[in-house]
Amino acid sequence: MVRGSKKITSHELAEFPYILIVGNSEKDSELEYCRTVLGIESNFKLVETYDEALMQVISGADIF
Repeated sequence: MVRGSKKITSHELAEFPYILIVGNSEKDSELEYCRTVLGIESNFKLVETYDEALMQVISGADIF
């Protein structure tokens, strides 16, 4: 066991907001993958670029 490590469930992950960086044509398939394969039911903030995601985090816009 690694010191300080903790396992969490996908249910616990749903409490956190997610920023998903994805192009317009891939939004639906990426959301489906995150929800069905990864089991994450969180609300996702969809952005198209890393810079846009960074600005969302810095500004706290609709994230926390």
